[in-house]
Amino acid sequence: MIYRFKFLLVFCLITCGVHAQVIIQISTVWDDRLDEWAIYTDDEEVEGTLEPKWRLDNDITAWEYTIGDITSGDIKREWSENPNSWIVITELGDRISAKTIWRNDFSEWEIKAGDNSYRLKTEYRGNPNHWLIKQSDQEEFHVFMDRIDDPRDWIVQDFIEGGTIDLAVTIVFVAIINSLKSR
Repeated sequence: MIYRFKFLLVFCLITCGVHAQVIIQISTVWDDRLDEWAIYTDDEEVEGTLEPKWRLDNDITAWEYTIGDITSGDIKREWSENPNSWIVITELGDRISAKTIWRNDFSEWEIKAGDNSYRLKTEYRGNPNHWLIKQSDQEEFHVFMDRIDDPRDWIVQDFIEGGTIDLAVTIVFVAIINSLKSR
């Protein structure tokens, strides 16, 4: 009897597992400002924020994010005068980097998290409405404006195996910040 109970317990733990949060949308908090964002996940009870660290100075070189009680971190330019390179430091101390493939071409980025590398680019050159990563047929990431040429609302489709929510925040941030630059 005790063995059946242990088997049932182990089976339940394996099948239920821990559900990782997935970002599904990011929107501005205010319609007339693009410096405060609400992050929505597939769990209605878990939301997050993305905002500049030094809002009063109108400084967009350093940002901070939180997603419920799950994670938080800082996003900053590696060098404050150089928009070609961003660094994300998660609350656990993990480091994610985002760098342009070609200097001052903000339509294509390499994002590195741990041992993994991803190439984020606009779907069509010069059109910041849709950003994507296509590692394989099964592993993709899409960030696109809900309404064309309206950067206030973004839809996120995350199909990256083993990706973290911090990686997703990094990808979404790079897409949004570079879409706002083109305006």
